Amino acid sequence: MKGRYTFEEGTSSGLTFVRLFDRGTGSEVTVFPKLGHTITSFIHNKQELLYFPFDPKDYSENKSLAGIPFLYPFANRLNRKGFYFKDQFYEFEGEIFRDQFSNPLHGFLLKEKAWDLTSIDESIDGIQLTSRLNFNEQLECFRNFPFSHSIEMGIELKNGNLSISLKVTNSGNKDLPLGFGFHPYFKIPFEDRNKTILHLPSNFEISVDKNLIPDGRLIPISKNEPIFLKDVSLDTGYTDLERDEYGFAHFVTIHREFRTEILFGRQYKTAMVYTPLGEDYICIEPMLNPTNSWNSPGIDWMSFPILSPGEVFSEVFQIKPKTAVQSLENR
Repeated sequence: MKGRYTFEEGTSSGLTFVRLFDRGTGSEVTVFPKLGHTITSFIHNKQELLYFPFDPKDYSENKSLAGIPFLYPFANRLNRKGFYFKDQFYEFEGEIFRDQFSNPLHGFLLKEKAWDLTSIDESIDGIQLTSRLNFNEQLECFRNFPFSHSIEMGIELKNGNLSISLKVTNSGNKDLPLGFGFHPYFKIPFEDRNKTILHLPSNFEISVDKNLIPDGRLIPISKNEPIFLKDVSLDTGYTDLERDEYGFAHFVTIHREFRTEILFGRQYKTAMVYTPLGEDYICIEPMLNPTNSWNSPGIDWMSFPILSPGEVFSEVFQIKPKTAVQSLENR
């Protein structure tokens, strides 16, 4: 007899996937390691939480994003074709992912094949998949980010909740700038967008210019004020996040009887929220630092982590779905 937590491996359109199961909550998570380590599905109580309307093979070849893509080494935009670090400018070469203004967007690993699955650990408490990517000269994008290091990503399913952890180890001989994030696409049925509410644990919205690059100003907002998505289009950054006793910032979406909490670990200091009108998804994106922070010296709230040689950096974010909605005031 199979235990509560199990997994299966298979292929879809020629690409290998791993699917984790929590039979106690009817939850399952599907990961394609050789597709940028993208999570393409998270089902809870028979309901799909993620927006991923693509065949995996088609997704590997197109310019679209869906599921939970990993944004590395920088999340969101840069205002030029490269970045400054330690008084040196690193100019990008070759074809890179760009936004509508032709600025670099979301890093270099969106659909990278170089991930290696290292372990799948089952226990009575949960199941975790761990993969590793060695960021070195063998990667084509190393010429644009020439810092030797390794990345380990853990995908854990436990009690119906999904945790995504990341560990970066600086194996090189020089300091390493960090700026990664994730871009979860949460599915909202078309008929439910008018009934969907978003709660933000943030004190400030990040002001931007016409190219969506921060202009150095912060706009005060009322945290946890409900935002109704009926007529709202967002591509907005938020910072100064309110946190619980464990250091997590709680973002909440509610539609009909279903609530999803997205918890940012302490070192995820910025959130991007992206939900265009007419689309059936909302993205709530954990980011270590604000958009374009590498190219924004002298602004304290736009600082970013730097790893010394041999140093290790770890962080996590979680997705907690619930089918029974309680009022936030009574939590």
